This record gives sequence, C-alpha cells and structure tokens, in this order.
Amino acid sequence: MQRYALAAGLVVIALVVRLFLGPMLGDTAPHFTFLLAVIASAAWLGSRAGGLALVLGAFLATFFFVPPHLALLPMAWPDVVALAGFIAAGGAAIYALDAVRRSPLRGPKFRESAHSTELREHRLIDAAHDYAIYELDREGRILTWNKGAERLKGWKAREIIGKPYNILHTAESRAKNAPGRELKIAAETGRFEEEAPRVRKDGSIFAAHVSLFPLRDDQGEVTGFVKVTRDISDGTKAGKAILESRRRMEAVVQSAMDAIITIDEEQRIVVFNPAAEQSFGYSADEVLGQPVTILMPERYRAAHADHVKDFFDSGILNRPLTSESTLMALRASEEEFPIEASISQVTVGGERVGTIILRDITERKTSEEAQALLAREVDHRAKNALAVAQALVGLTKGDTVEEFADAVRGRIASLARAHTLLSQSRWHGAPLEQLIRDEIRPYAGKSQVTLRGPKTTCSATAVQSLGLLFHELATNAVKYGALSRESGHVSISWALDDQALAISWEERGGPPVARPKRQGFGTKLLKQVSGRQLNAAIDFDWDPAGLRAKIRLPSTLFTAERMPESGARGTPAALRPVAPSGREQRVLIVEDEELVALELSCELSRLGWTVVGPAATLPEALSLISKGVDAAVLDVNLRGRPVYPIASALAERDVPFLFCTGYELVDPEGRFADVPVIRKPVHPESVSAALSNLLKAAAHGAPVSR
Repeated sequence: MQRYALAAGLVVIALVVRLFLGPMLGDTAPHFTFLLAVIASAAWLGSRAGGLALVLGAFLATFFFVPPHLALLPMAWPDVVALAGFIAAGGAAIYALDAVRRSPLRGPKFRESAHSTELREHRLIDAAHDYAIYELDREGRILTWNKGAERLKGWKAREIIGKPYNILHTAESRAKNAPGRELKIAAETGRFEEEAPRVRKDGSIFAAHVSLFPLRDDQGEVTGFVKVTRDISDGTKAGKAILESRRRMEAVVQSAMDAIITIDEEQRIVVFNPAAEQSFGYSADEVLGQPVTILMPERYRAAHADHVKDFFDSGILNRPLTSESTLMALRASEEEFPIEASISQVTVGGERVGTIILRDITERKTSEEAQALLAREVDHRAKNALAVAQALVGLTKGDTVEEFADAVRGRIASLARAHTLLSQSRWHGAPLEQLIRDEIRPYAGKSQVTLRGPKTTCSATAVQSLGLLFHELATNAVKYGALSRESGHVSISWALDDQALAISWEERGGPPVARPKRQGFGTKLLKQVSGRQLNAAIDFDWDPAGLRAKIRLPSTLFTAERMPESGARGTPAALRPVAPSGREQRVLIVEDEELVALELSCELSRLGWTVVGPAATLPEALSLISKGVDAAVLDVNLRGRPVYPIASALAERDVPFLFCTGYELVDPEGRFADVPVIRKPVHPESVSAALSNLLKAAAHGAPVSR
C-alpha cells in the first residue's frame, strides 16, 4: 500500500508541474509530465505501482488539459490519438523496466556462474532422499518435485507437477480446507509447521512433519511457497502416536453401525463413514466439504444451522438433537426418513469439530405405527362386538326366561361362529358355503339341507350380518318350518354375476306355513340387517307348502380383499342424568351397525326422544340433517368413511352432537375436541342423559365445537 501511495504522489507532483507550465504550453503536450511520473513509478516502485500511475495520469491529463477542460467527453480525434499514444508509451515503459529488473543484462561469466549455482542447488535438493522438497505457486499448484518427494509420496514428477498440492492431504483435511489454511498462515507469519497425517499415491497414510515457507519478490509480494515434508511414522514417538490414534479412530468409525458425520465450525462435512453412506445414498467423496444441511429437508435447514451454531457457542460437550416432532433426514434420492441423532464437540489443533451420530429409525417407526394401528383395531373390533352382543340381548324377546336365554345364546353363538371364520382368514372374508353350513349345522341333520352354488367368498364387512341372516332363517325353520320335523328339508342355492349375488331359500316337508300376524324381532332383524347393512333386497313367499325367500345382495360384498378401517380416539364425556325436556326433541342417529342402531332407536324412543333415522351413510345423514334435527349421535366410522363431514355440517347449523364409538382416538386433528364421547358398548340411558346435557348447554348459549 505504501508503494501505491508513493506512485499516486508522483502523479500529483506531475499535475502540479503541468499546471505551472500551463501558460507556456497551453493545450499542447498534456501528457508529458505524467509520462515522466509513470516511468519514475515503474522504475522505483515496481510494475504495479507504474500501472497505477499510468491510469491515474491518463485520467488527470484528460480532465485538466484536453479540451473541453474539466470534462472527459467529448474529445477531438487528435486528442484521442494523443491519449492512446500516452497509454501505449507508458505501458511499453513499464514492461521494459520490469523486464530489465527481472532479467538484467550481465556478462557471460556471471550467467555461467548463476547457472552453475542453480545446478548445484538442484543436485543438493535431489540428494535429500529423506525429505520431500517441492515448490508451489501462489495458488498451491506444484511447480517442482525432488527425488525425495518421489520416494516418500509415490508420484513421479511428470505425474504431479501442475496439480494442486491438496491431493497430498487426507480427505478429512481437504474437507476442512486445511491446505488453504496452511498457505494463509505461512504467508502471514512467514512459516507453517505441524505433525499430521498425509497420504501417498496408493492411498496409504503416514505421519509427517511438514514445514511451509513463502517466497517473495523484491517488493515483498508472495510469489510462491517451498514445502518440506519428512516421514516420522517410525522414527518418533509422535509419529507412531499419530498413526496409532488414526488407526483406532478409523476402526471405530468405519465399523460403526450408526452413521457418523463430523463437521467443522463452518458446518462442512469432514468425516462421512460407511454407515452414513448406506443411510443417505451418497459416497463420502460426494459430500466431504459440503454443508451438512444437504442431508436434511430444505424446510429444516435454517433452523438446524442455528441449532448447531448455538451448540458450538454453548461449550456443552454433547447433547441430543431434540425436536418437538420426529427428526427427518434426506437421502440422495430426495426421500425423507426419520432419524435419532446426537451431537458432540471437541477442539482439535485449535479448531472445534462436531460429531453427529444418527440412526435411521424407519423400520422402528413403521413397526410402532403398525402396533398402534393393530391395538386400535383390536380395541375397536372388541368394543363393536360387545356393542352388537348388547344389542342382541336388549332386542331379543321371549315369552319365558328359557326362550329368551335360548334366543340370546343362539344369536351370540352365531356371532361367535362368524368371528371364528374371520379370524381364520385374518379378517379377509369367509367362504359363503362354509358360512351357511356353520349356521345351519346346529339345527339340521345332514340329509335335511342341500347347498348348491359356485365357490364364493364373502367380504369381511358382510360375514357377521350374513351369519345372523342365515341364523334367523334357520331358527325360524326350527320353530315353525321344515326343520321342525325330521322329514323336513331346506334347499339353499346361489348364483353370482357382475351385478349381484342371488340366494334362494326353499323349505319343504314341514307343517303348513302361514304369514305371521305380527312382526317379531327375527323378521325385523332379517329386513333391517339384510336390507340396510347389506343393501340387500329380500322377498318372502309364505307358501303353505313351505317358506320361500329370495335374497339379492350387491356383488361388491363378495371379495377376498379387506378394506382397512380408519379410526380415531377421543376423550370420554362426563354425563349427568338429566331427563329430556317435555318438548318433542328430534335426535338424529348415525350408525352403520344396524343392530346397534336398532336397539338405540328403540330405547331412545322409549325414553321420550323422537328418533330421526337411523342413517348408515354420509349422504343419508346429510339428507336427514336438512330436514331439521335438535341433536345427533354419531358413530365415527361409517363403512370405512369418517363421519367428520356430518359433524362439520351439524356444527355449522349449531346443532349439538356427541360421538358414540369404539375407537379411542376420535379426532386426530382436534377439530371436535370439546364434543362428548361415549364408548361402545353403550347404555341407552347414558346416551339420553348426554343428549339432555347437550341441549341444556345449547339453551344457555354454549357454542358447538367447530
């Protein structure tokens, strides 16, 4: 900087001289004094100072002495030629002076002596077999390479001259930009020295003592470096310790099952072990020196960088990389995956480095989610089964205790048989023929039943209802029809096409049959369960010779595939036994389990409510809402679809409602956190009390959860 200031001073002196000569010279020779300043600067201060004087002189001469004065443009053509001549003359003078300074003309004897000295120096350097001695340019590219370097490093001179010298460093050292740091320290302090691992051409590591010295020109500018390296692997305790420490560390890092990633203070990756390569899909060469944030989704990168910086600044030795939610990482394929991770820090050679140890927990998370789903499904199915059993008990009638007990036992047994078939198929469905045989077997001999039809499998959603349907037909035949006599016979046949499954039930050989005068629970169950839950059409022909029934069911119910249900959990509501008001209260029941819906409808009607529905589908429920209701009871899962659209529609109309479900988690998103939840199996009086409480709260202005 001092040389440049002196050059600028010479140009200012030239300006003052030209101003003094102005009255004599006028507009002629505007560049003369400035050319002298350029030559003086180049000769005295160097070519760079001369270049500064040339640029500054061209500007000042044009501004002050070339018409129009005190402006740069416009210029007459002769003045442009004069300016170009000044620049050319100044540049030539600078080049000539630099050439003279660098290669002064000397006598033949002197040149011969210098050449001899240079040869002796080269022979001396090459004779140092135990030392790698080589020269670098300012950017760190290798310019010379002695015999000792060939022996120690493994590269021939023709192979390595011109290459950057960082290839002599380990991968971790390159990732930390240690070669650039060495050059900077040597240039600033005059020397860099350390004992550290270095790498040979074959990839082997050795312990080295390295020294780095800057080379300077006459003006003190750094023009290059000299590097001296000595192998201390076997000769010193320090060298042996360096190699032994590195071998132990490499063994641990390379064999670790967890991903190990080391970063520097700039959060660049300096170590990337094989487990990390396997987890992320990158090779170590691809990521070394890259910011560690490339290994995580973009939405987390800024926060992670701040978190790691705070950790380095805290001085804490180690801590887990915690998060309110699961930590996510990013593979090379752009796939995100969950991880567990911790970070530690240590100071090495005056520099802090952090080590992140992480584990891919994709399999564990998948297993945990599967277990949670299984637990919820088991809980849901068990509670639904209890609710169905309770409904059967509540709806079954009998003239005597014995008849009542027999009817309940028979229907519970039917449910158990259907459950067994589903369990055997892992809830994928059940063979139709096996289902019919299991329901008929307790009531008929082998010769009393004929089955005809193709091999057909019922879907899991239809097995329980179909089992009850055939159970009711069989018990009716035992009480009043063909199976009440040993000579009686039942013929069951079915046919499946793209539209429907058609089932025919025909009885012969029993007592004369007449249409019943009143509709019992068995008939209600047949029509309600088959007609609504199975979306079936059933026709009875009360032929005196024997009952005939035609049943038509959708073909979509007969598949071996299982449609998974989605469930939710909620918080039970505390209910007070408050009776409904005297005014007629219309309660919508939304429940796809027909037995539960039937029992709940009957009991709420008995308790004084006006039942709307029940609805088993979303469209049906939405249609009933539009007709006006005062409150609602909602099952969470309607044939595989969540009931939340119905809940939202009720909330928009400020109609209070409650959930009646077997699920534990009712609303994962928390939209209806304040809605009461009653667990299945339920007691109708509890539902009645909860509805009364809802209506009472609504009357006092309590808002409906939205």
